[in-house]
Amino acid sequence: MARLEQIEGLMEQLGPVLDPLNVTAFPSEKAWGVQVDEDTAVLVDFDEEQGKLVLSCEIGAPPAGDRSKLYELLLRHNFHWDETGGSRLAVDGEGGTVVLLFDLPTEGLDVTRLSAVMRNFTDAARGWREIIARPASDAAPAAPDLSDQTIFRA
Repeated sequence: MARLEQIEGLMEQLGPVLDPLNVTAFPSEKAWGVQVDEDTAVLVDFDEEQGKLVLSCEIGAPPAGDRSKLYELLLRHNFHWDETGGSRLAVDGEGGTVVLLFDLPTEGLDVTRLSAVMRNFTDAARGWREIIARPASDAAPAAPDLSDQTIFRA
């Protein structure tokens, strides 16, 4: 199982490989903020006990109105873990921000895999951001196509 020092090393290596705008460490929380571009920030939390990194990205708050179709889409996405590699979507409160989450096992993790997962994760976040921003009156949105993002698969 990976130790904190190993994950800190991976996060230091990530900068030159992924080339984000910024990587900020929060050592007391075992977390890092990765500002990928102007609109996309990923929080990386290390759960040492469970041997995983938890990636999270705020997608945005859906427009006002009937959100039932959108919430149904989020639930369908969560149900199809076998197609999404286990990424999931959550809402942080009533009418709140949608958050994309992904658990990445740390066993055998190297900077190449971490960088690839981060790229696919941010691509998925961008796709979901477009869906979330649509007015509630639009036809039922389609989930982003993640079929080529096999790096999510364990």
